[in-house]
Amino acid sequence: MNGKHDRDDRRSDNLSDLPPETILETDEEMRRAQDAIQRTKPRSDHSRGGQAKETNASVFYRPTLRPPMPILKVCDDGKSTGEIVRIRTEHFLIGRTEGDFRFPNDPQISARHLIISSHQTDGSHSWSISDLQSENGLFVRVRKGLLQHNSEFLLGGGKYRIEVASNSNQSPNRRHSGGTQNWGSSLPDGTTTLTEVLSDGHGERIVLVKAGYWIGRDATCDIVRRDDIFASRRHAQILRSANGWTITNNKARNGVWLKIPIVNLRHGQECYFQIGEQRLCLSIGVDK
Repeated sequence: MNGKHDRDDRRSDNLSDLPPETILETDEEMRRAQDAIQRTKPRSDHSRGGQAKETNASVFYRPTLRPPMPILKVCDDGKSTGEIVRIRTEHFLIGRTEGDFRFPNDPQISARHLIISSHQTDGSHSWSISDLQSENGLFVRVRKGLLQHNSEFLLGGGKYRIEVASNSNQSPNRRHSGGTQNWGSSLPDGTTTLTEVLSDGHGERIVLVKAGYWIGRDATCDIVRRDDIFASRRHAQILRSANGWTITNNKARNGVWLKIPIVNLRHGQECYFQIGEQRLCLSIGVDK
C-alpha cells in the first residue's frame, strides 16, 4: 500500500476503540462517492482582480460546557434521509418492543437491541452505541474493516462470515471424536474461509487462497452477486494484510457494514449503523 493510502488510514475518523485497520465511512465520503452534492467555493475578490474583503462573521451560539446533543437519523426505506430524533437523555434504548425508539414491524430486531449512552472521562465527553447481545447484532458502515475469525459483514443484499481454521476454534467433538466428520469440516490451521450466511443456513463457502478478491455484480468479480440489485458492479475488495484480511468499500452506493459490538464517538464524529433491516445514523456535533 502506498504512502497516500497509509496517511488516509490514519485520519482522525479512525476511532481508537475499533479493531485495527477498521475505518468508519462518513456521510461526507458517501456524498462524494455518489456525487450527490457538488460543492463549489465562490471566487475570492483576489480572483476577480480586486482587493480581498475582511470577514468578521460570527458563528451561531452553541453550548461549550455541556456535552453536544446527539442527533439520531432513522433512515427512510431506500433513502439516506429520514426522521430526526434529538437525544436529550444519558441513555437511549432502541428495540423492537422496548425502548425510547421502537421498530415493532421488524422481526430481525431484538426486543432490547442496542443502547446509546453518554460518557464523561476527565472532562471529555463521548457517546457509545452498544449491542445488547441481540440475536442479529449491530452492523456499522465502514470504509475499511479488519476481518478476523467469526467476523460478519453485510454487502448488497447478502451477509458473509469469515472463519479461520484452528484446533482452538473447533468443538471438542470435532477435534477428538475420531468418528466420521462432515465433508470439509477439517481444514489446515490458518486456512481462512468466506461463507455466505443465508436465512435457511450457510450458503457457498470459499477458501481464500489468493491475495485479493473482488465482490460485486460484475461477472469479472471473484465472488459474483449477479442478481443482487443492491450490489454495485465492483462493490468491495477483500485483501490479505499483515493482520489477516481486510475489506474495503469501493465507493459502492450501499456500502459495506461490519458487525461490531460497540462503537465510541467523540465530538465531530458520526456513524451509520444497521439493526435488522433498519439503517440509522448517529451524529455528535456534526454540521449538516
